[in-house]
Amino acid sequence: MNKLSVSHVIHLSDWLKTNRILRSSAGLLMITLLVKVLGYAEKLVLANYFGTGYEVDVYTVVLTLVLSLFFFFREIVEPGFLTVFLDAKSKGNEIVSWNLFNKGLRLIFLITFTISLFAFVFPGMITSAFAPGFEAQKLILSGTLIRIAAPACIFWPCRH
Repeated sequence: MNKLSVSHVIHLSDWLKTNRILRSSAGLLMITLLVKVLGYAEKLVLANYFGTGYEVDVYTVVLTLVLSLFFFFREIVEPGFLTVFLDAKSKGNEIVSWNLFNKGLRLIFLITFTISLFAFVFPGMITSAFAPGFEAQKLILSGTLIRIAAPACIFWPCRH
């Protein structure tokens, strides 16, 4: 059987130092592992302070709703928008590209403001749509938390 010798380990270490893709992949792996550990720690803290009560259910649903909107704009809308903006800018259309950026940012603001206003005014409808099994106590708490979190939906997508 082949065993790894010290020279193989040193060679692997040198390759990690010189290969940017491997180094980036290792960095992403470490970040992903750290996020998973922190997520697990969050669950432990929630379980320690709140047990498995309805508060944790409400917190999880509201956090998921807010983060889903944030990730929608970050992962779907922004890449397409930025591609068009950078394409216009690279063609030397500085004024046109910044006008496009201005219009796009205003459109994103209008959409997120409308969603946030709807969530603030009708939190029960939002909760019933995404967590249909919630009883009265959960509906009241989730409505309160949605009203608190709704303004964040306006500013998170526009944070750049």
